[in-house]
Amino acid sequence: MRLSGSSRRAQILSIGLAMAGRDGLLSVTHERVAESADVSAATVRRYYHTADNLRSAIASQDGVPQSVVLDALSLGLRIANRNG
Repeated sequence: MRLSGSSRRAQILSIGLAMAGRDGLLSVTHERVAESADVSAATVRRYYHTADNLRSAIASQDGVPQSVVLDALSLGLRIANRNG
């Protein structure tokens, strides 16, 4: 279905928010959101170029449990420390 840019962004964030709440913020990928939205991953990337952009936009939405955000940040720090 063809949507305006602002409607598509809202759809992507809504789907991503549901995924983050269910499976954790790090489970949100362009491909998973695209599949759920019935669009291509390129369409999702048009609005959110990287996975970090996408997850950041989702995390900044009202209603994202703080624990989801903290879990994602904690894992990111562990990965950075391991690779650093």
